[in-house]
Amino acid sequence: MSEDDGAAQRFADALSELYERAGSPSSGQLKAVLAARHPGLALSPTSLGEWLGGKSVPSRTKVFASLVAVLQESAGEPRRPLEWWEGLRRAAQRERARNRGGRPRGGGAPAGGVAPEETVPPPRGEPRPLPLTRAEEDTAATLARAVLRSEQLARRRLLGEDDLAIDLEFRFRPARSHDAEGAEPRSSLRQVVEYYRDLRPRRMVITGAGGSGKTVLALQIVLDLLGRYAPGDQIPVRMTAESLEGRSVEDFLVRHLHTAYSVPAGRARALVDARRILPVIDGLDEMDRAGGFPSRAGRVMQAINDYQHAAGKGAVILTCRTREYNALEATRFWIKFAAQVELVPVSQAKRTEFLRRRVTDLGRWDAVLEATKGKGRLARELSTPWRLDLAVSVYEEPSPDGEGYLRHPDELVAPGLNVRDHLLGHYIPAIVASHPPPHGASAENVERWLTSLAQFLRDNARPGHEVDGKRLSSTEFVMHELWPLAGREARAKAATVLLVILVAGLVAGYSQWTGHDMRKELLLPSGVGAFTALYSFGRQWPEPNRFHLRWFGQAPDKSFRTLGSLSWALSWAIGGFVTWLVTREKDILIATAILVVAGLLHVISSGPIRERSRSTAQGDLVVGTTIGAALGGFLEIAGHGKVGHGLAMAQGLLFGLGLFGVAGTRYLGLLLATRRWHERPLPWMLGGFLEWAYAAGLLRVAGVAYQFRHRELQEYLAPLPKARAPKRRKAAKARPPEDGGAERGRSGAAGEHEAGEHEAGDSASHSG
Repeated sequence: MSEDDGAAQRFADALSELYERAGSPSSGQLKAVLAARHPGLALSPTSLGEWLGGKSVPSRTKVFASLVAVLQESAGEPRRPLEWWEGLRRAAQRERARNRGGRPRGGGAPAGGVAPEETVPPPRGEPRPLPLTRAEEDTAATLARAVLRSEQLARRRLLGEDDLAIDLEFRFRPARSHDAEGAEPRSSLRQVVEYYRDLRPRRMVITGAGGSGKTVLALQIVLDLLGRYAPGDQIPVRMTAESLEGRSVEDFLVRHLHTAYSVPAGRARALVDARRILPVIDGLDEMDRAGGFPSRAGRVMQAINDYQHAAGKGAVILTCRTREYNALEATRFWIKFAAQVELVPVSQAKRTEFLRRRVTDLGRWDAVLEATKGKGRLARELSTPWRLDLAVSVYEEPSPDGEGYLRHPDELVAPGLNVRDHLLGHYIPAIVASHPPPHGASAENVERWLTSLAQFLRDNARPGHEVDGKRLSSTEFVMHELWPLAGREARAKAATVLLVILVAGLVAGYSQWTGHDMRKELLLPSGVGAFTALYSFGRQWPEPNRFHLRWFGQAPDKSFRTLGSLSWALSWAIGGFVTWLVTREKDILIATAILVVAGLLHVISSGPIRERSRSTAQGDLVVGTTIGAALGGFLEIAGHGKVGHGLAMAQGLLFGLGLFGVAGTRYLGLLLATRRWHERPLPWMLGGFLEWAYAAGLLRVAGVAYQFRHRELQEYLAPLPKARAPKRRKAAKARPPEDGGAERGRSGAAGEHEAGEHEAGDSASHSG
């Protein structure tokens, strides 16, 4: 064994230790000091990051010696002689040269001269976004304001009443190859936007353990960029990694801008093609645990690597847990030409400062602060913003009589306590006490309803699980696509609603029977009712409608439908007017007016879904009911009330709801199916409940979808089933499958919690 074995790692460790003792100065500070002492010397931020990360070894003696001298002056005693550092550097060079086969680089000076000092080529200029027309530039400014409002609200929901985030620190982690230029070794949340702007290309991967604050850091970049927005700048837009699967980045951005922010499809395409949109992709680790391209996460990474801007890579920000990202990188999959940064655990000083800002009596937390000194169990459990916020929510809950507190933080120092389950077990009651839910719902009901949603998401994570040919998300849900939670029962209840309308109309018509033969009059509405009920039951994924006034500028298919609806309305108007000229019947004019109104209502009833709109399903019901009522009024007038007024109106409502209100009736069927006796109950006022849960901090919003505030909360309510160990012996008994229900989550989650690397969760990240 050579004495050089391990020298490269020893060199990186020694240099990193010296750098930290010197106070972790930025590369800009070091560059300024070196330039003042040794004009002509250049220190590259990328080179410094690679030296500290063990990715490379300095090749020029003078640059390295000057750097060590500056760091040792700042660090103070003990100091090592420069000869020791130079010997370690040369040993590291020899080891790396032996491993790759060849001579050490820059090992000596040319014959008869002095070795030239290290020079760093200037970084490539970042490609500028393409120019837009004035109308498109106005659209970009409107979009920037809308994103800013949305993200400010999201940040406020995540950080709670105290909107001051912990100044999280992160460090640069070199990849195997193809790193972005300009990445400094260390920085923090307060300087993160400057850190990002210095990258070439501007591609950044934010990693960290669960709860380390990945999305908080991404949000900080988004808000800082939008706060300094000027015409021509990129607009950062957050989205989930799971929604990107199966699409190119460009196509998904167009769709996301159109559905989440009502940007007309043509202008959305112009913004994306001009590279005016900065995709901020959250939650890559939420997709699956498999590595490589065949995995869902691998396909998303491939789409990001394919995202181009001019001759280089397109700007992007991605968040992912460190463990999952490392697993992907081990299969030779990572984001190329990006800077990977990793959030470090919260220090004791910042933990103390956080509690000082958030609690009313810091003295109650003395035992906790004492126990978190050093690297003990409790220090690891409370080393993330999510866990600290969780602990404050639980232990700052006042007692019911208003005197004192319901619990004392000293409970956390009890030996053997499962901190995760203990805090999550009290979290929902504490939130309900501080933010009373609508209609006086109890904490037990709130937990049951959230458990139903968590179980639905857990079931969607099963390999190969699809509903009507569509793979559902395991981390987010939208209102009008929540009906699979009740299975076929939601469809059946929706069809039943239509049949009830039909029966009510038949009863109303029969009650007004005038004695003539009704068989002909009953045949048509009965056929319409049966058709609409079957159509509503069989339709797979109905899209919700809503009234809006943006007729054109949408996708081509929607523009064609708009023209078709206008053509029908115009045809009815002309035909009705000509008929009136011939017959001079007043009812003809009334019926024509009703048909024209119905046509115009359809023209304005296919609008995009606004962000965080809880009224998508309700809006669809309004569209179907309004069009149905207009058609029912026409049938009433055209039929001259032969069989009573109720039957014709019922026929019109069936037609309107069955064709234009399918998503709304499906949602109504979901509510009818998930009553308290259902295995997965939901509240009647589901939209209001979800908005309350979002305002209270139990849920968060990503585009048009709801997510649990943190994956840890979702998995606590509906634990993932344990993976079975492979059978190695014939005598081994097969274990029955776990129930996986909410009750097992309360009792058995402790065994599933990993002590080695706890997944405490982001205060801002679901992650995804």
